[in-house]
Amino acid sequence: MDFAADGSEVFDVWRLRGDGLSLSGPLVVADQDLRSAVRSLQPLLTEVWPVRFSVAN
Repeated sequence: MDFAADGSEVFDVWRLRGDGLSLSGPLVVADQDLRSAVRSLQPLLTEVWPVRFSVAN
């Protein structure tokens, strides 16, 4: 989790990848697959910058 300039919470693919690798049975997924998976959740999520997402209002 990170914060945008306006204070809203955002996350990026890099952080998701790190979370997956920290699991006891590491989950290794290509960045392109992570981006596609997160983008498939739109309109629940909004892409605020390239590969940075926020929960839609």
